Formats: sequence, C-alpha cells, structure tokens
Amino acid sequence: MSTSQWVSTSNAAKALGLNPVTLLRKRVQLEKDGFLKPNIHYIRTGQTKNCSYLWKLDALEELLSKWKAPKRSI
Repeated sequence: MSTSQWVSTSNAAKALGLNPVTLLRKRVQLEKDGFLKPNIHYIRTGQTKNCSYLWKLDALEELLSKWKAPKRSI
C-alpha cells in the first residue's frame, strides 16, 4: 500500500499500531491543539456527526513522529 493514499480509520490505526477508537480520540485533541489539520491529515466522507474519516497516512505518520505528549508538572 502506498502511504500517499487516503486510507480508512481502521487501516490507518493498524498501520500506526493504534486502536481505531484511540485514533479518533487523538484526532479531536490534536485538532483542538492545532496540530492536526482537516484536508491535510484527514478528510470526512460526509457532513453527519457519525460519518467516516479517511486519513493521509504519510502526513499523519510525519505529524505523530514529531509530536510529543505534554509533560505534566507536579
């Protein structure tokens, strides 16, 4: 599979070693924080709340390789 193609959530999650639900949860947080961009990293297949997502795997892999989780200060 070419990583420059749009792939389903389940295929993207499998390639990244994540559960599909985890990937969708990360989408919400990373988009809110300004890291994940629609039409660059993912697209929605419809306008409804429960539509499917397609992921640009190479862009997503690049983003996740550079992204570091915030450190919690105690």
